[in-house]
Amino acid sequence: MLAAMDFRGPVRTVLQCLMIGFGAILLARLVRWVAGRYRGPRRRLGQGQDQAGRGRLGGDQTARTVGQVIEWVVQVVVIFLAAVLIIDRTGIPLSRLVVPATAG
Repeated sequence: MLAAMDFRGPVRTVLQCLMIGFGAILLARLVRWVAGRYRGPRRRLGQGQDQAGRGRLGGDQTARTVGQVIEWVVQVVVIFLAAVLIIDRTGIPLSRLVVPATAG
Protein backbone atom coordinates (compact mmCIF):
# COMPACT_ATOMS: atom_id res chain seq x y z
CA MET A 1 0.00 0.00 0.00
CA LEU A 2 2.78 2.42 0.86
CA ALA A 3 4.66 1.65 -2.35
CA ALA A 4 1.60 2.59 -4.39
CA MET A 5 1.55 6.04 -2.76
CA ASP A 6 5.14 6.99 -3.55
CA PHE A 7 5.04 10.73 -4.25
CA ARG A 8 8.78 11.33 -4.23
CA GLY A 9 9.06 11.41 -8.04
CA PRO A 10 6.34 14.00 -8.76
CA VAL A 11 7.27 16.10 -5.73
CA ARG A 12 10.89 16.11 -6.81
CA THR A 13 9.89 17.18 -10.33
CA VAL A 14 7.73 20.01 -9.01
CA LEU A 15 10.52 21.20 -6.71
CA GLN A 16 13.03 21.11 -9.56
CA CYS A 17 10.68 23.15 -11.75
CA LEU A 18 10.16 25.68 -8.96
CA MET A 19 13.89 25.98 -8.40
CA ILE A 20 14.52 26.52 -12.11
CA GLY A 21 11.77 29.14 -12.23
CA PHE A 22 12.97 31.02 -9.16
CA GLY A 23 16.56 30.83 -10.38
CA ALA A 24 15.56 32.30 -13.73
CA ILE A 25 13.66 35.11 -12.04
CA LEU A 26 16.62 35.90 -9.80
CA LEU A 27 19.03 35.83 -12.74
CA ALA A 28 16.77 38.13 -14.77
CA ARG A 29 16.57 40.53 -11.84
CA LEU A 30 20.36 40.44 -11.49
CA VAL A 31 20.69 41.35 -15.17
CA ARG A 32 18.25 44.22 -14.67
CA TRP A 33 20.13 45.43 -11.59
CA VAL A 34 23.52 45.32 -13.37
CA ALA A 35 22.07 47.18 -16.35
CA GLY A 36 20.58 49.79 -14.03
CA ARG A 37 23.93 50.23 -12.30
CA TYR A 38 25.54 50.72 -15.69
CA ARG A 39 22.91 53.19 -16.90
CA GLY A 40 22.74 55.19 -13.65
CA PRO A 41 25.97 57.19 -13.97
CA ARG A 42 25.49 57.59 -17.71
CA ARG A 43 21.99 58.97 -17.14
CA ARG A 44 23.28 61.53 -14.63
CA LEU A 45 26.03 62.62 -17.00
CA GLY A 46 23.56 63.02 -19.85
CA GLN A 47 21.09 65.24 -17.99
CA GLY A 48 23.15 68.40 -18.15
CA GLN A 49 24.08 70.71 -20.96
CA ASP A 50 27.38 71.21 -22.67
CA GLN A 51 29.42 74.42 -22.31
CA ALA A 52 27.57 76.19 -25.13
CA GLY A 53 24.21 75.65 -23.41
CA ARG A 54 22.96 73.04 -25.83
CA GLY A 55 21.53 69.69 -24.79
CA ARG A 56 23.57 66.52 -24.99
CA LEU A 57 24.00 64.86 -28.35
CA GLY A 58 22.64 61.48 -29.41
CA GLY A 59 25.65 59.43 -28.31
CA ASP A 60 24.27 59.05 -24.80
CA GLN A 61 20.89 58.02 -26.16
CA THR A 62 22.52 55.46 -28.42
CA ALA A 63 24.50 53.94 -25.55
CA ARG A 64 21.37 53.79 -23.40
CA THR A 65 19.38 52.15 -26.21
CA VAL A 66 22.09 49.56 -26.85
CA GLY A 67 22.25 48.82 -23.12
CA GLN A 68 18.49 48.32 -22.96
CA VAL A 69 18.52 46.03 -25.99
CA ILE A 70 21.28 43.89 -24.48
CA GLU A 71 19.41 43.78 -21.16
CA TRP A 72 16.18 42.62 -22.78
CA VAL A 73 17.90 40.04 -24.98
CA VAL A 74 19.68 38.49 -21.99
CA GLN A 75 16.44 38.44 -19.98
CA VAL A 76 14.51 36.80 -22.82
CA VAL A 77 17.22 34.16 -23.29
CA VAL A 78 17.24 33.36 -19.54
CA ILE A 79 13.45 33.05 -19.36
CA PHE A 80 13.29 31.02 -22.59
CA LEU A 81 15.94 28.57 -21.40
CA ALA A 82 14.18 28.22 -18.06
CA ALA A 83 10.90 27.49 -19.84
CA VAL A 84 12.56 24.84 -22.02
CA LEU A 85 14.16 23.23 -18.96
CA ILE A 86 10.86 23.21 -17.09
CA ILE A 87 9.04 21.68 -20.06
CA ASP A 88 11.78 19.06 -20.33
CA ARG A 89 11.60 18.24 -16.59
CA THR A 90 7.85 17.72 -16.75
CA GLY A 91 8.27 15.12 -19.48
CA ILE A 92 6.50 16.97 -22.28
CA PRO A 93 8.28 16.08 -25.53
CA LEU A 94 9.70 19.23 -27.09
CA SER A 95 9.46 17.79 -30.60
CA ARG A 96 5.67 17.95 -30.44
CA LEU A 97 5.74 21.66 -29.65
CA VAL A 98 7.71 22.48 -32.78
CA VAL A 99 6.13 22.19 -36.21
CA PRO A 100 8.01 19.55 -38.17
CA ALA A 101 10.18 20.94 -40.95
CA THR A 102 8.83 18.36 -43.37
CA ALA A 103 5.24 19.50 -42.96
CA GLY A 104 3.87 21.05 -46.02
